[in-house]
Amino acid sequence: MAAKRLARTSGLDYAIMSGGDVAPLEGKAVTQLHQAFDWAERSSKGLLLFIDEADAFLGRRSKDFMVVIATNRPGDLDDAVLDRMDEALEFALPREEERLQLLRLYLDK
Repeated sequence: MAAKRLARTSGLDYAIMSGGDVAPLEGKAVTQLHQAFDWAERSSKGLLLFIDEADAFLGRRSKDFMVVIATNRPGDLDDAVLDRMDEALEFALPREEERLQLLRLYLDK
């Protein structure tokens, strides 16, 4: 939700993919990833690409779009990758009251 809001606030298109979706592609994974990044580069507004489970893979770098990665195991990411990140946000587990607010927000939509 944070990445989607960030995209909207920044005026960027928004796309989401999961690192776990890449593994079943096996030999076709590289081609599919290149197609996804090529598509992102053609976005007229720019693109925020949210990659969940980023620890499962890391794509090639490109310009003119923003990549947001998520992991619940930041220690598994290579230091060379972390050094290239401009910003990092950590979301602690929500407390009970915050979980209820999230549930209400979800159910209201």
